[in-house]
Order: sequence, then C-alpha cells, then structure tokens
Amino acid sequence: MTALKNCALEGVSVVLVGRFNPSIFQPAWFRKHALLPDLEADKAEPGLRVVHPEVTAFSADWLGLEVTLERFVASTSNPAQYEPLRDLVVGTFTLLEHTPISKLGLNRDMHFEMESERRWHDFGHFLAPKAPWTDILEDPGTRTLVIQGKRKESASQYVRVKVEPSVQPQAHPGVFIAVNEHFETKSETSTGGAEELREELQRSWAGFLDYSAGVSDHLLKQQF
Repeated sequence: MTALKNCALEGVSVVLVGRFNPSIFQPAWFRKHALLPDLEADKAEPGLRVVHPEVTAFSADWLGLEVTLERFVASTSNPAQYEPLRDLVVGTFTLLEHTPISKLGLNRDMHFEMESERRWHDFGHFLAPKAPWTDILEDPGTRTLVIQGKRKESASQYVRVKVEPSVQPQAHPGVFIAVNEHFETKSETSTGGAEELREELQRSWAGFLDYSAGVSDHLLKQQF
C-alpha cells in the first residue's frame, strides 16, 4: 500500500447496497464466526449503540459498523487495519453468500495539513479559479469540488474525487480529499451479487488504496 505524505488523518470504508437483516450484525455474531477475535468483540460490546430490526451500529477498537435494511458500512481510521477490514467484509459475505447485493463502494478519506494559509488558498484557486466569480460574488472561496471519471484498468462504473477545506484540527489549514470508487453487479440473479462483489473487493482493494494515495499525491504536488 502506498503511504500518504503529510496526511494528518485518514480512514477507509466499504459500502454495500442491497437487502440486509441488520439485527444479526452484532459483535457476538462476528465472534461466533471467527470474524472478530474474542478480545476485539469484547471491546465492541460496549460500543453497541443500537440494535433494531431496521438498524444495527457499533464501534470497536478499530472498527465501525452500521447496517440498515439497504446499506452495510464497515469503516476504520487505522491504516494498520485496512487489510483486516477487507477480510472482515469478505468473510461476512462468504458466510452470507445468498445476500442480495447490487452495489459496492470503496472509499478513502484523507486530511492533509498545508504548509501555510497562503498555500492553502493557492491550492483552492488552482482547483477552482475565482476569476469567473468575482463579478457576482464578494470574496469567493472553494467549498466543495467533485470530479467524476474512470480509473484505468478497473471494472468500476466510476470514480469520484471530492476536495474540500478540512475541518479537522489536526489539519489546519488543511485540505480534505475523498476518493470513492463505485462498482455494480453484472449478475442477473437476485442473490448473485454477493459473490461477484465480494470477489471484486478482493481483487480491487490494494489497487484502490494505491490509486487513492496517488490521487492525493498528484493534486498536492502540483505547482500553483
């Protein structure tokens, strides 16, 4: 995995869209199926925020999980746990192989501290020139920029890159860069998506992490 330079804070998440039974996704279930070690499952029990037929949410030492009837989200802000996060999702839907899943999202959020406020402003002007706005707005500034395209040699439908000012104290003045890669199943059966997207997650994870790091490095190293 490509390391990030000057990154104050980062995290990744795996998002699945389909039809889920939220109430089963509790720390005890992950412990029972050896998807979380006993110690980590024990730490997750106090972080069990809600269990309901329509939503389950808990946080552990490194893991955040939230499941609704239509959405499964597993996340971590610990780079050392990026591979275990992938393995947890793959293992979960190897067991639940008949779960109808139609979409997969890979996400990486990164906060970078800029060397100075001047550099921070210059980066915003570089991405979104203010000249077109000065006649209709006083003191225009970049709040959110979203660009969509494709990643070469990827089976994904698209990649979206979002850039905003960072609101994290660790990155002030700073820049927030979020990379989302979106996949959809090609399966014609209602339950075929779990296997297809599980395999896509295994196949694409390392490449996505390297690509997302490359996106931030490419943007931040520009001369402006």
